[in-house]
Amino acid sequence: MKIKIVSLDAYNEKYEAIFDLKKGITESGIYYEYFDGNSKNIIYIEEEKVIIVRSGEIESKMLLIKAKESIFEYKNVYMNINMKLYTEKLDINKDGIETTYTLSDDNGIINKITMSIFEIIN
Repeated sequence: MKIKIVSLDAYNEKYEAIFDLKKGITESGIYYEYFDGNSKNIIYIEEEKVIIVRSGEIESKMLLIKAKESIFEYKNVYMNINMKLYTEKLDINKDGIETTYTLSDDNGIINKITMSIFEIIN
């Protein structure tokens, strides 16, 4: 099984990638686990929220809940920063998720990202 991730940010930088994945079931939903070349990523998808955990060269734990703000720590070799994440849109369905969220720090909005994550069955 594979996962396809497509995102577009406020600077019109498009990212599109396909990864082999391990899919699992938890008491409250499902999860996808994959390696992107830099970090191990786990995406937990529940009924009304998504948690994206990265560990490796990049470390973070992002919580997406529609119309809610959360704070997370983003770490890599160049920086360690606390950021705010505001989830504008979060659509969860049987095929995956679609979300739009903004990232900000104490100085204001850093970026706005629209992202789709869905399974590809081969």
